[in-house]
Amino acid sequence: MMKKNKRNNPKEIGFKLGIISLVYIAMLLVIAPFFKNQFIAYKIQSTNYVLNTGSTSSKNNDLVEEIQPPTLHDAWLLAQRKQPIEANGKISIPELNIDLPIFSELSNSNLYLGAVAMYPDRNYQAENIVLLGHHLRSSQLLFGPLLHSKQGQRIYLSLHNHFLAYEIVQTTIVDQTNTSVLENKGRSDLTLITCDVPTYTEKRFVVQAKLLKNLQEKELEKVIELRKVKPKPKKIMWVLYAPILLLLCLFVLTGFSLWKLL
Repeated sequence: MMKKNKRNNPKEIGFKLGIISLVYIAMLLVIAPFFKNQFIAYKIQSTNYVLNTGSTSSKNNDLVEEIQPPTLHDAWLLAQRKQPIEANGKISIPELNIDLPIFSELSNSNLYLGAVAMYPDRNYQAENIVLLGHHLRSSQLLFGPLLHSKQGQRIYLSLHNHFLAYEIVQTTIVDQTNTSVLENKGRSDLTLITCDVPTYTEKRFVVQAKLLKNLQEKELEKVIELRKVKPKPKKIMWVLYAPILLLLCLFVLTGFSLWKLL
């Protein structure tokens, strides 16, 4: 009598497929944040924008508590946004390698591409200009580098055809319900706000800076650079697709190895 071939046992095959599927799900859960950030990074680096120096709506953006990390669904929606993007200004912090567009409307899609002016119609000469930005897992994206800011560093700002230079005076961590950092205090200030960690948090990292009115020659050169929006070079698609191909290879090798072991 011939022995039954265990390899053809439906129960055994089902058991192996179930184990492999669970391992695949676990792997996806672990690496999903990495691929999300890779995708957002690619989108940020490949998106060009144009400066619109016209006037904006007087509507304020009173949603500081909603500055939270994007989801995979948000990353997918980001891919649907058409180019070029129209921005109302730009912010540059050379020592932190920050060079981002500024938008006047607070929305998830805008926060994934740059900073947002919370009070777009404030007067830079006498009021507190407040910019919001995301802090993602990559310390080089969006406002993530702000956590390395130091007193005395320069911030260069272009907003509605005004070209300005600021100096950082202090950094603090506050609760998201603390609105004192948003208020006007009779000075021409700049306040940058982001999350203190790249996950859901009730804390905010705040950078406060003062306007420099008597600019030195080197500051003037930086301010002049704000008038230029350099077109970004086209990114090679393998930067985005290579991790996906590696993941597929890993899945195949993992599945094959588990099938042999079980």
